[in-house]
Amino acid sequence: MIRRDERPLLVAAVGLAVPLLAAAYPVWKGSGVSVREALDDYGVWRKAFGTSAFDRALAGLGGSARPVLMALRNSLRRRMRLALTTATLALAGLFFMAALNVRASLVNTLDHLFDTMKYDLTVNLGRMYPLENVERATRKTPGVMQAEGWLTTEGSLPGAGAASADSGGGHMGGVGPNMHDGDGQDAGGVGHGADAAGGGRFSVVGVPVETKLLKPNLLAGRSLQPGDTNTIVVNTRLASLSPQIKVGEEVKLQIGPAQGAWRVVGLAREPFAGPGAYIPLSYFERAGHVGMTNSVRLALDRTDADSMNIIKASLDRNLEEQAVRPLGSASKADLRFSADQHLVMIYNFLIVMSGILAVVGGLGLMTTMSLNVLERRREMGVLRAIGASPQAVWLIVGAEGVAIGVLSWALATLAAWPVSEAIGALPVKLMFKVGLDFLFAPSGPLVWLGVSISLGTVASFLPAWHASRRPVREAIGYE
Repeated sequence: MIRRDERPLLVAAVGLAVPLLAAAYPVWKGSGVSVREALDDYGVWRKAFGTSAFDRALAGLGGSARPVLMALRNSLRRRMRLALTTATLALAGLFFMAALNVRASLVNTLDHLFDTMKYDLTVNLGRMYPLENVERATRKTPGVMQAEGWLTTEGSLPGAGAASADSGGGHMGGVGPNMHDGDGQDAGGVGHGADAAGGGRFSVVGVPVETKLLKPNLLAGRSLQPGDTNTIVVNTRLASLSPQIKVGEEVKLQIGPAQGAWRVVGLAREPFAGPGAYIPLSYFERAGHVGMTNSVRLALDRTDADSMNIIKASLDRNLEEQAVRPLGSASKADLRFSADQHLVMIYNFLIVMSGILAVVGGLGLMTTMSLNVLERRREMGVLRAIGASPQAVWLIVGAEGVAIGVLSWALATLAAWPVSEAIGALPVKLMFKVGLDFLFAPSGPLVWLGVSISLGTVASFLPAWHASRRPVREAIGYE
Protein backbone atom coordinates (compact mmCIF):
# COMPACT_ATOMS: atom_id res chain seq x y z
CA MET A 1 0.00 0.00 0.00
CA ILE A 2 1.47 3.35 -1.07
CA ARG A 3 1.55 5.95 1.69
CA ARG A 4 0.18 9.40 0.98
CA ASP A 5 3.56 11.08 1.35
CA GLU A 6 5.07 8.68 -1.21
CA ARG A 7 2.57 9.48 -3.96
CA PRO A 8 4.34 12.66 -5.26
CA LEU A 9 7.58 10.67 -5.55
CA LEU A 10 5.76 7.95 -7.49
CA VAL A 11 4.22 10.51 -9.85
CA ALA A 12 7.63 12.11 -10.39
CA ALA A 13 9.23 8.73 -11.09
CA VAL A 14 6.54 7.81 -13.60
CA GLY A 15 6.81 11.24 -15.24
CA LEU A 16 10.56 10.77 -15.73
CA ALA A 17 10.51 7.09 -16.69
CA VAL A 18 7.72 7.10 -19.26
CA PRO A 19 9.34 9.64 -21.66
CA LEU A 20 12.67 7.83 -21.39
CA LEU A 21 11.07 4.48 -22.16
CA ALA A 22 9.12 5.96 -25.05
CA ALA A 23 12.27 7.49 -26.54
CA ALA A 24 14.50 4.46 -25.96
CA TYR A 25 13.74 2.58 -29.18
CA PRO A 26 13.85 5.60 -31.56
CA VAL A 27 17.14 6.76 -30.00
CA TRP A 28 18.62 3.27 -30.21
CA LYS A 29 17.55 2.91 -33.82
CA GLY A 30 18.75 6.40 -34.77
CA SER A 31 22.15 5.91 -33.14
CA GLY A 32 22.74 2.89 -35.35
CA VAL A 33 22.51 4.90 -38.57
CA SER A 34 25.86 5.50 -40.25
CA VAL A 35 27.08 9.04 -40.94
CA ARG A 36 26.81 8.51 -44.72
CA GLU A 37 23.21 7.29 -44.47
CA ALA A 38 22.29 10.17 -42.18
CA LEU A 39 23.72 12.77 -44.59
CA ASP A 40 22.15 11.04 -47.59
CA ASP A 41 18.68 10.74 -46.01
CA TYR A 42 15.98 12.41 -48.08
CA GLY A 43 12.96 11.27 -46.14
CA VAL A 44 12.04 7.77 -47.31
CA TRP A 45 14.56 5.02 -47.89
CA ARG A 46 14.68 3.34 -51.26
CA LYS A 47 14.01 -0.06 -49.67
CA ALA A 48 11.29 1.19 -47.35
CA PHE A 49 8.40 1.17 -49.79
CA GLY A 50 7.54 -0.49 -53.10
CA THR A 51 9.41 -3.76 -52.68
CA SER A 52 6.77 -6.03 -51.13
CA ALA A 53 3.81 -7.63 -52.90
CA PHE A 54 1.44 -5.48 -50.88
CA ASP A 55 3.24 -2.30 -51.93
CA ARG A 56 3.14 -3.33 -55.58
CA ALA A 57 -0.58 -4.10 -55.30
CA LEU A 58 -1.17 -0.73 -53.66
CA ALA A 59 0.82 0.98 -56.41
CA GLY A 60 -1.42 -0.65 -59.01
CA LEU A 61 -4.65 0.75 -57.63
CA GLY A 62 -6.66 2.70 -60.13
CA GLY A 63 -10.05 4.21 -60.63
CA SER A 64 -9.50 7.14 -58.28
CA ALA A 65 -8.01 10.60 -58.58
CA ARG A 66 -4.22 10.55 -58.58
CA PRO A 67 -3.90 12.84 -55.53
CA VAL A 68 -6.08 10.45 -53.53
CA LEU A 69 -4.07 7.40 -54.64
CA MET A 70 -0.84 9.19 -53.78
CA ALA A 71 -2.23 10.04 -50.34
CA LEU A 72 -3.15 6.40 -49.70
CA ARG A 73 0.29 5.19 -50.71
CA ASN A 74 2.08 7.88 -48.74
CA SER A 75 0.23 7.00 -45.55
CA LEU A 76 1.77 3.49 -45.63
CA ARG A 77 5.37 4.55 -46.05
CA ARG A 78 6.13 4.93 -42.34
CA ARG A 79 4.22 1.95 -41.04
CA MET A 80 5.36 2.02 -37.43
CA ARG A 81 4.40 5.68 -37.18
CA LEU A 82 1.10 4.89 -38.88
CA ALA A 83 0.44 1.98 -36.52
CA LEU A 84 0.99 4.06 -33.38
CA THR A 85 -1.19 6.92 -34.62
CA THR A 86 -3.93 4.63 -35.86
CA ALA A 87 -3.94 2.59 -32.65
CA THR A 88 -4.51 5.68 -30.50
CA LEU A 89 -7.35 6.90 -32.69
CA ALA A 90 -8.83 3.40 -32.86
CA LEU A 91 -8.81 3.16 -29.06
CA ALA A 92 -10.68 6.44 -28.86
CA GLY A 93 -13.29 5.16 -31.28
CA LEU A 94 -13.47 1.85 -29.47
CA PHE A 95 -14.19 3.53 -26.12
CA PHE A 96 -16.79 5.78 -27.74
CA MET A 97 -18.65 2.94 -29.43
CA ALA A 98 -18.31 0.79 -26.32
CA ALA A 99 -19.90 3.57 -24.28
CA LEU A 100 -22.91 3.74 -26.61
CA ASN A 101 -23.20 -0.06 -26.76
CA VAL A 102 -22.94 -0.47 -22.99
CA ARG A 103 -25.53 2.25 -22.48
CA ALA A 104 -27.88 0.62 -25.01
CA SER A 105 -27.32 -2.78 -23.35
CA LEU A 106 -28.01 -1.38 -19.88
CA VAL A 107 -31.22 0.21 -21.10
CA ASN A 108 -32.21 -3.00 -22.87
CA THR A 109 -31.53 -5.06 -19.74
CA LEU A 110 -33.53 -2.69 -17.56
CA ASP A 111 -36.36 -2.73 -20.09
CA HIS A 112 -36.58 -6.51 -19.82
CA LEU A 113 -36.40 -6.35 -16.02
CA PHE A 114 -39.13 -3.75 -15.64
CA ASP A 115 -41.30 -5.56 -18.19
CA THR A 116 -41.72 -8.31 -15.59
CA MET A 117 -43.31 -5.76 -13.24
CA LYS A 118 -46.89 -5.33 -14.41
CA TYR A 119 -47.70 -2.84 -11.66
CA ASP A 120 -47.02 0.89 -11.60
CA LEU A 121 -47.00 1.72 -7.89
CA THR A 122 -45.80 -0.05 -4.76
CA VAL A 123 -47.12 0.97 -1.34
CA ASN A 124 -45.25 -0.43 1.64
CA LEU A 125 -47.39 -0.58 4.77
CA GLY A 126 -44.59 -1.41 7.18
CA ARG A 127 -46.67 -3.89 9.19
CA MET A 128 -49.64 -6.20 8.82
CA TYR A 129 -53.06 -4.77 7.95
CA PRO A 130 -56.29 -6.50 6.92
CA LEU A 131 -56.34 -6.91 3.15
CA GLU A 132 -60.05 -6.12 3.13
CA ASN A 133 -59.40 -2.60 4.43
CA VAL A 134 -56.67 -2.01 1.88
CA GLU A 135 -58.87 -3.21 -0.99
CA ARG A 136 -61.68 -0.98 0.19
CA ALA A 137 -59.32 2.01 0.05
CA THR A 138 -58.01 1.14 -3.41
CA ARG A 139 -61.54 0.73 -4.80
CA LYS A 140 -62.35 4.27 -3.67
CA THR A 141 -59.22 5.68 -5.34
CA PRO A 142 -59.79 6.97 -8.90
CA GLY A 143 -57.21 5.76 -11.40
CA VAL A 144 -56.49 2.38 -9.77
CA MET A 145 -57.19 -0.40 -12.27
CA GLN A 146 -55.97 -3.36 -10.23
CA ALA A 147 -54.51 -3.95 -6.78
CA GLU A 148 -52.92 -6.95 -5.10
CA GLY A 149 -51.86 -7.43 -1.50
CA TRP A 150 -48.48 -9.11 -1.09
CA LEU A 151 -46.48 -10.08 1.97
CA THR A 152 -42.78 -9.34 2.29
CA THR A 153 -40.23 -10.51 4.82
CA GLU A 154 -36.60 -11.60 4.99
CA GLY A 155 -35.07 -15.02 4.74
CA SER A 156 -31.62 -16.40 5.37
CA LEU A 157 -29.53 -19.35 4.37
CA PRO A 158 -28.82 -22.07 6.94
CA GLY A 159 -26.23 -20.97 9.46
CA ALA A 160 -26.52 -17.30 8.47
CA GLY A 161 -28.55 -16.26 11.51
CA ALA A 162 -32.18 -15.47 11.94
CA ALA A 163 -33.98 -13.19 9.59
CA SER A 164 -34.77 -9.76 10.84
CA ALA A 165 -37.96 -9.41 12.82
CA ASP A 166 -41.04 -7.62 11.61
CA SER A 167 -41.14 -3.92 12.30
CA GLY A 168 -44.81 -4.16 13.20
CA GLY A 169 -47.27 -6.85 14.20
CA GLY A 170 -46.17 -10.32 13.13
CA HIS A 171 -43.05 -11.47 11.33
CA MET A 172 -43.81 -10.53 7.75
CA GLY A 173 -43.35 -6.80 7.62
CA GLY A 174 -39.60 -6.49 7.01
CA VAL A 175 -38.64 -5.13 3.64
CA GLY A 176 -35.69 -6.70 1.91
CA PRO A 177 -33.48 -5.29 -0.82
CA ASN A 178 -35.36 -6.97 -3.65
CA MET A 179 -36.13 -4.85 -6.72
CA HIS A 180 -39.84 -5.28 -6.21
CA ASP A 181 -40.02 -3.70 -2.76
CA GLY A 182 -40.97 -0.09 -2.46
CA ASP A 183 -39.10 0.97 0.64
CA GLY A 184 -35.80 0.45 2.35
CA GLN A 185 -33.80 0.95 -0.84
CA ASP A 186 -32.53 3.89 -2.77
CA ALA A 187 -32.46 2.62 -6.31
CA GLY A 188 -34.94 -0.16 -6.54
CA GLY A 189 -32.37 -2.63 -5.35
CA VAL A 190 -29.47 -1.34 -7.38
CA GLY A 191 -26.30 -1.42 -5.36
CA HIS A 192 -27.79 -3.46 -2.52
CA GLY A 193 -26.95 -6.91 -3.73
CA ALA A 194 -23.77 -7.14 -1.71
CA ASP A 195 -25.46 -5.89 1.44
CA ALA A 196 -28.29 -8.36 1.11
CA ALA A 197 -25.85 -11.16 0.54
CA GLY A 198 -24.09 -10.36 3.81
CA GLY A 199 -24.98 -13.06 6.30
CA GLY A 200 -26.87 -14.96 3.60
CA ARG A 201 -29.98 -12.80 3.96
CA PHE A 202 -32.41 -12.31 1.11
CA SER A 203 -35.79 -10.74 0.43
CA VAL A 204 -38.89 -12.92 0.37
CA VAL A 205 -42.11 -11.88 -1.37
CA GLY A 206 -45.32 -13.80 -0.90
CA VAL A 207 -47.49 -13.43 -4.01
CA PRO A 208 -50.82 -14.87 -5.09
CA VAL A 209 -50.01 -17.83 -7.34
CA GLU A 210 -52.38 -16.45 -9.98
CA THR A 211 -50.99 -12.91 -9.80
CA LYS A 212 -51.50 -10.65 -12.80
CA LEU A 213 -48.96 -8.09 -11.69
CA LEU A 214 -45.76 -10.12 -11.88
CA LYS A 215 -44.43 -12.12 -14.82
CA PRO A 216 -40.91 -13.24 -13.86
CA ASN A 217 -38.36 -13.82 -16.60
CA LEU A 218 -37.68 -17.50 -15.97
CA LEU A 219 -34.36 -18.97 -17.03
CA ALA A 220 -35.31 -22.43 -15.80
CA GLY A 221 -38.25 -24.19 -14.21
CA ARG A 222 -41.73 -22.71 -13.82
CA SER A 223 -43.73 -20.11 -11.94
CA LEU A 224 -45.73 -20.72 -8.79
CA GLN A 225 -48.93 -22.67 -9.38
CA PRO A 226 -52.14 -23.32 -7.45
CA GLY A 227 -51.69 -26.10 -4.94
CA ASP A 228 -47.97 -25.41 -4.42
CA THR A 229 -46.75 -25.82 -0.85
CA ASN A 230 -43.25 -25.00 0.29
CA THR A 231 -42.20 -24.17 -3.27
CA ILE A 232 -40.01 -21.22 -4.12
CA VAL A 233 -38.86 -19.27 -7.18
CA VAL A 234 -35.41 -17.76 -6.63
CA ASN A 235 -33.69 -15.03 -8.60
CA THR A 236 -30.24 -15.34 -10.11
CA ARG A 237 -28.57 -13.33 -7.35
CA LEU A 238 -29.87 -15.64 -4.63
CA ALA A 239 -28.97 -18.75 -6.63
CA SER A 240 -25.37 -17.52 -6.83
CA LEU A 241 -25.04 -17.53 -3.03
CA SER A 242 -25.19 -21.31 -2.67
CA PRO A 243 -24.50 -24.20 -5.07
CA GLN A 244 -27.38 -26.12 -3.48
CA ILE A 245 -29.96 -23.62 -4.76
CA LYS A 246 -30.87 -25.22 -8.09
CA VAL A 247 -34.14 -25.86 -9.88
CA GLY A 248 -35.55 -29.19 -8.79
CA GLU A 249 -33.48 -29.33 -5.60
CA GLU A 250 -34.76 -29.12 -2.05
CA VAL A 251 -32.96 -26.60 0.16
CA LYS A 252 -33.29 -25.59 3.80
CA LEU A 253 -34.09 -21.94 4.28
CA GLN A 254 -35.20 -19.78 7.16
CA ILE A 255 -38.12 -17.56 6.19
CA GLY A 256 -39.41 -15.31 8.92
CA PRO A 257 -38.99 -17.09 12.25
CA ALA A 258 -39.37 -20.61 10.83
CA GLN A 259 -36.83 -22.87 9.14
CA GLY A 260 -37.94 -25.52 6.71
CA ALA A 261 -37.31 -27.37 3.46
CA TRP A 262 -38.24 -25.63 0.22
CA ARG A 263 -38.30 -27.04 -3.30
CA VAL A 264 -36.87 -24.69 -5.92
CA VAL A 265 -39.25 -24.77 -8.88
CA GLY A 266 -38.04 -21.76 -10.86
CA LEU A 267 -35.03 -19.50 -11.50
CA ALA A 268 -35.90 -15.89 -12.40
CA ARG A 269 -33.47 -13.54 -14.11
CA GLU A 270 -33.36 -10.24 -12.21
CA PRO A 271 -30.25 -8.21 -13.09
CA PHE A 272 -29.36 -5.35 -10.72
CA ALA A 273 -31.63 -6.77 -7.99
CA GLY A 274 -30.51 -8.08 -4.64
CA PRO A 275 -31.00 -11.70 -3.58
CA GLY A 276 -34.71 -12.45 -3.56
CA ALA A 277 -37.30 -15.18 -3.76
CA TYR A 278 -41.03 -15.59 -4.38
CA ILE A 279 -43.22 -18.00 -2.44
CA PRO A 280 -46.98 -18.69 -2.46
CA LEU A 281 -49.04 -16.31 -0.36
CA SER A 282 -50.75 -19.37 1.10
CA TYR A 283 -47.59 -20.08 3.13
CA PHE A 284 -48.24 -16.99 5.22
CA GLU A 285 -51.92 -17.86 5.50
CA ARG A 286 -51.04 -21.27 6.92
CA ALA A 287 -48.79 -19.47 9.42
CA GLY A 288 -51.81 -17.57 10.75
CA HIS A 289 -51.77 -14.44 8.57
CA VAL A 290 -55.00 -15.08 6.67
CA GLY A 291 -56.34 -12.00 4.90
CA MET A 292 -53.35 -9.82 5.86
CA THR A 293 -50.91 -7.78 3.79
CA ASN A 294 -47.98 -5.44 4.32
CA SER A 295 -47.30 -4.44 0.71
CA VAL A 296 -49.67 -3.40 -2.06
CA ARG A 297 -49.01 -3.43 -5.81
CA LEU A 298 -51.24 -1.28 -8.00
CA ALA A 299 -51.75 -1.02 -11.76
CA LEU A 300 -52.87 2.49 -12.77
CA ASP A 301 -54.66 3.81 -15.81
CA ARG A 302 -52.33 6.83 -16.06
CA THR A 303 -48.67 6.91 -15.08
CA ASP A 304 -47.51 10.44 -15.84
CA ALA A 305 -46.02 12.37 -12.92
CA ASP A 306 -49.01 14.64 -12.29
CA SER A 307 -51.55 11.81 -12.40
CA MET A 308 -49.33 9.68 -10.18
CA ASN A 309 -49.12 12.40 -7.53
CA ILE A 310 -52.91 12.83 -7.54
CA ILE A 311 -53.46 9.09 -7.18
CA LYS A 312 -50.90 8.84 -4.36
CA ALA A 313 -52.54 11.68 -2.42
CA SER A 314 -56.02 10.21 -2.87
CA LEU A 315 -54.83 6.72 -1.92
CA ASP A 316 -53.11 7.98 1.24
CA ARG A 317 -56.32 9.68 2.34
CA ASN A 318 -58.39 6.58 1.67
CA LEU A 319 -55.93 4.35 3.51
CA GLU A 320 -55.99 6.67 6.53
CA GLU A 321 -59.78 6.44 6.56
CA GLN A 322 -59.42 2.66 6.81
CA ALA A 323 -56.93 2.98 9.68
CA VAL A 324 -54.12 1.83 7.41
CA ARG A 325 -50.94 3.84 7.66
CA PRO A 326 -48.62 3.61 4.62
CA LEU A 327 -44.92 3.64 5.41
CA GLY A 328 -43.80 4.70 1.95
CA SER A 329 -44.43 4.27 -1.75
CA ALA A 330 -42.40 4.03 -4.93
CA SER A 331 -43.52 4.13 -8.53
CA LYS A 332 -41.97 1.96 -11.21
CA ALA A 333 -40.96 5.14 -13.03
CA ASP A 334 -39.06 6.35 -9.93
CA LEU A 335 -37.28 3.02 -9.60
CA ARG A 336 -36.35 3.09 -13.26
CA PHE A 337 -34.98 6.62 -13.04
CA SER A 338 -32.88 5.73 -9.99
CA ALA A 339 -31.54 2.62 -11.70
CA ASP A 340 -30.58 4.64 -14.80
CA GLN A 341 -28.76 7.22 -12.68
CA HIS A 342 -26.78 4.58 -10.81
CA LEU A 343 -25.65 2.89 -14.03
CA VAL A 344 -24.83 6.03 -16.01
CA MET A 345 -21.42 6.20 -14.28
CA ILE A 346 -20.02 3.46 -16.52
CA TYR A 347 -21.32 5.24 -19.60
CA ASN A 348 -19.85 8.60 -18.56
CA PHE A 349 -16.47 7.04 -17.78
CA LEU A 350 -16.21 5.49 -21.24
CA ILE A 351 -17.29 8.73 -22.94
CA VAL A 352 -14.68 10.74 -21.01
CA MET A 353 -11.99 8.20 -21.85
CA SER A 354 -12.90 8.32 -25.54
CA GLY A 355 -12.73 12.11 -25.50
CA ILE A 356 -9.27 12.12 -23.89
CA LEU A 357 -7.97 9.52 -26.34
CA ALA A 358 -9.49 11.42 -29.27
CA VAL A 359 -7.60 14.57 -28.27
CA VAL A 360 -4.35 12.62 -27.81
CA GLY A 361 -4.91 10.78 -31.08
CA GLY A 362 -5.70 14.00 -32.92
CA LEU A 363 -2.49 15.61 -31.65
CA GLY A 364 -0.56 12.49 -32.59
CA LEU A 365 -2.08 12.55 -36.08
CA MET A 366 -1.13 16.21 -36.47
CA THR A 367 2.45 15.36 -35.48
CA THR A 368 2.48 12.44 -37.90
CA MET A 369 1.24 14.59 -40.75
CA SER A 370 3.79 17.31 -39.97
CA LEU A 371 6.64 14.77 -40.02
CA ASN A 372 5.35 13.21 -43.24
CA VAL A 373 5.21 16.59 -44.94
CA LEU A 374 8.66 17.52 -43.63
CA GLU A 375 10.14 14.30 -44.99
CA ARG A 376 8.55 14.83 -48.41
CA ARG A 377 9.29 18.50 -48.97
CA ARG A 378 11.28 17.70 -52.08
CA GLU A 379 8.48 15.50 -53.44
CA MET A 380 6.01 18.31 -52.92
CA GLY A 381 8.41 20.70 -54.67
CA VAL A 382 8.76 18.35 -57.65
CA LEU A 383 4.97 18.05 -57.88
CA ARG A 384 4.66 21.82 -57.93
CA ALA A 385 7.47 22.07 -60.51
CA ILE A 386 5.73 19.73 -62.97
CA GLY A 387 2.44 21.60 -62.72
CA ALA A 388 0.58 20.47 -59.62
CA SER A 389 -1.51 23.27 -58.18
CA PRO A 390 -1.43 24.24 -54.49
CA GLN A 391 -4.95 22.82 -54.22
CA ALA A 392 -3.70 19.42 -55.48
CA VAL A 393 -0.89 19.40 -52.89
CA TRP A 394 -3.41 20.36 -50.23
CA LEU A 395 -5.66 17.51 -51.34
CA ILE A 396 -2.82 14.99 -51.15
CA VAL A 397 -1.92 15.87 -47.57
CA GLY A 398 -5.53 16.29 -46.45
CA ALA A 399 -6.60 12.98 -48.01
CA GLU A 400 -3.71 11.25 -46.23
CA GLY A 401 -4.95 12.51 -42.85
CA VAL A 402 -8.53 11.49 -43.63
CA ALA A 403 -7.34 8.06 -44.80
CA ILE A 404 -5.59 7.47 -41.46
CA GLY A 405 -8.73 8.58 -39.63
CA VAL A 406 -10.94 6.22 -41.66
CA LEU A 407 -8.48 3.37 -41.12
CA SER A 408 -8.65 3.88 -37.36
CA TRP A 409 -12.46 3.97 -37.59
CA ALA A 410 -12.51 0.65 -39.44
CA LEU A 411 -10.31 -1.01 -36.81
CA ALA A 412 -12.43 0.38 -33.97
CA THR A 413 -15.66 -0.76 -35.62
CA LEU A 414 -14.36 -4.31 -36.09
CA ALA A 415 -13.41 -4.57 -32.41
CA ALA A 416 -16.41 -2.67 -31.02
CA TRP A 417 -18.84 -5.60 -30.75
CA PRO A 418 -16.72 -8.10 -28.75
CA VAL A 419 -15.04 -5.44 -26.62
CA SER A 420 -18.34 -3.72 -25.80
CA GLU A 421 -19.93 -7.02 -24.84
CA ALA A 422 -17.00 -7.86 -22.56
CA ILE A 423 -16.92 -4.41 -20.91
CA GLY A 424 -20.68 -4.42 -20.38
CA ALA A 425 -20.94 -7.95 -19.03
CA LEU A 426 -17.92 -8.03 -16.73
CA PRO A 427 -18.91 -5.49 -14.03
CA VAL A 428 -22.52 -6.69 -13.99
CA LYS A 429 -21.51 -10.32 -13.65
CA LEU A 430 -19.09 -9.48 -10.86
CA MET A 431 -21.72 -7.57 -8.90
CA PHE A 432 -24.97 -9.37 -9.72
CA LYS A 433 -23.93 -12.73 -11.21
CA VAL A 434 -25.88 -12.10 -14.40
CA GLY A 435 -24.90 -10.61 -17.74
CA LEU A 436 -26.39 -7.83 -19.83
CA ASP A 437 -28.88 -8.24 -22.64
CA PHE A 438 -26.34 -6.99 -25.16
CA LEU A 439 -27.50 -4.55 -27.82
CA PHE A 440 -25.26 -3.00 -30.48
CA ALA A 441 -25.96 0.69 -31.08
CA PRO A 442 -25.74 1.32 -34.87
CA SER A 443 -25.36 5.04 -34.31
CA GLY A 444 -21.88 4.50 -32.79
CA PRO A 445 -20.00 3.64 -36.01
CA LEU A 446 -21.86 6.33 -37.96
CA VAL A 447 -21.08 9.07 -35.43
CA TRP A 448 -17.46 8.03 -35.03
CA LEU A 449 -16.97 7.92 -38.80
CA GLY A 450 -17.86 11.61 -38.88
CA VAL A 451 -15.55 12.25 -35.92
CA SER A 452 -12.68 10.36 -37.59
CA ILE A 453 -13.04 12.28 -40.85
CA SER A 454 -13.20 15.56 -38.93
CA LEU A 455 -10.11 14.68 -36.87
CA GLY A 456 -8.21 13.72 -40.02
CA THR A 457 -9.22 16.95 -41.74
CA VAL A 458 -8.37 19.20 -38.78
CA ALA A 459 -5.09 17.41 -37.99
CA SER A 460 -3.86 17.72 -41.59
CA PHE A 461 -4.98 21.34 -42.10
CA LEU A 462 -1.80 23.10 -40.97
CA PRO A 463 0.63 20.62 -42.59
CA ALA A 464 -1.35 20.82 -45.85
CA TRP A 465 -1.40 24.61 -45.69
CA HIS A 466 2.36 24.81 -45.21
CA ALA A 467 3.03 22.26 -47.95
CA SER A 468 0.82 24.04 -50.47
CA ARG A 469 2.25 27.51 -49.81
CA ARG A 470 5.96 26.63 -49.73
CA PRO A 471 7.81 28.07 -52.77
CA VAL A 472 9.07 25.49 -55.29
CA ARG A 473 12.66 26.70 -55.06
CA GLU A 474 12.69 26.44 -51.29
CA ALA A 475 11.13 22.95 -51.32
CA ILE A 476 13.50 21.49 -53.94
CA GLY A 477 16.55 23.17 -52.46
CA TYR A 478 15.84 21.87 -48.96
CA GLU A 479 18.87 20.27 -47.31
